[in-house]
Amino acid sequence: MTGSDRYKKAWQDRRSRIFSVLAMIVIVFACLKIWPSNLFVGGCVLGALLAAWRLYDFRCPRCGDRFMATLDGPNFWSRRHCQNCNLEKDTVPREPRQ
Repeated sequence: MTGSDRYKKAWQDRRSRIFSVLAMIVIVFACLKIWPSNLFVGGCVLGALLAAWRLYDFRCPRCGDRFMATLDGPNFWSRRHCQNCNLEKDTVPREPRQ
C-alpha cells in the first residue's frame, strides 16, 4: 500500500465515521417518534455517543495523533486541519514520479 493509498483510506474512514454519527442521531429521533421505549431510545443514544467517540478518536494519517485533539468551541466538528501537525482535511500526498 502506497502512502497516498493510506491517506485515501484514512479519509474514507473519517467520512464513514461522520456518516455513522449522523445516522445514529437520525435513528435516535426516529425512535423517539416511532417507538418511544426508554430502553430502546437509551440504547440508540449510547450508540450515538459511541459513534461520536469514534469520530473524535480518528487518527491523523500523517502524525498518528488525534485529528481533533481538543474539544473546544463550536467548530469542533468542522475542523479543517489536524490540531497537531496542521495537515489539511482530505489531503493526499503526491507520489514521486519515477
